[in-house]
Amino acid sequence: MRPFSGVEAAMASLRFLSEHIGELLKLVAPWAALTTAFVIAYAYFGQPAGPEATLGQTLQYLAAKPAAKQLVTILPDFLGDLVVSVGWTRFILLAEDPSFTKFAHTGAYFVATFKLSLAAIGAAIPGALLIVISIAGGSVISAIFAVLGGIAIVLGAGFVYLRYSPVLSASAVGENASMADSFGLTAGKTWSLALGLFLTYVIAFVPFLIVSFIVGALLVIWRTGEFLMFFEFITQLWTLLTACVLSGFFAKTYQALAPGDIGDQTARVFD
Repeated sequence: MRPFSGVEAAMASLRFLSEHIGELLKLVAPWAALTTAFVIAYAYFGQPAGPEATLGQTLQYLAAKPAAKQLVTILPDFLGDLVVSVGWTRFILLAEDPSFTKFAHTGAYFVATFKLSLAAIGAAIPGALLIVISIAGGSVISAIFAVLGGIAIVLGAGFVYLRYSPVLSASAVGENASMADSFGLTAGKTWSLALGLFLTYVIAFVPFLIVSFIVGALLVIWRTGEFLMFFEFITQLWTLLTACVLSGFFAKTYQALAPGDIGDQTARVFD
């Protein structure tokens, strides 16, 4: 077996994404539209900015009050993230046509995500304690402990998340992989995984940032209700694309590391 390379996994995931833009949009766009519809319905019927406010003014109000908007979109956000993450993973590993209506394995994926999050939170506790200690110290000591605590949180949570990440892809394709199995698969590959994930985000989000800059500039000029609705859609689309970029990298990682048909044969259909 070839030595694992996080950079190769990153390039493979991004190449796959670029070659299947149509399937990607077919998966994420309906969920972005649904979440946007929730926001618009709340703005129109709930009138959080007052009965005299126009739709455009209400959307501006919600943009300035993200907490209120998140309460409205929590359900479609939650379901959409699960469906697109599982769908994109299965498309990469099983060549299964992605669909925004397929909910199979989303429950297992959620359980795996929850377990992984708990493990990451546990790994971040020492860093959080350092920050708590910094609150009681002097100015210089506080600054030192705060910096060390922040670094410890990032390294601790990041280490756990990367090392246990194969459980996500495994759950999406119906494989039984324990946290211990995942830890074994990624042994000695932490830095390679970290570099691959970093490159995935940097390369993938350059075009996203360009589009966001253009849309944001246009928003300054045209603050109409229609354009604000479009901006809301782009924002939701961005969130879902992020989920696909992340799950795509971990799917390619799983493909390279996992033994058996999924790791060695089936998943190579697009390579």
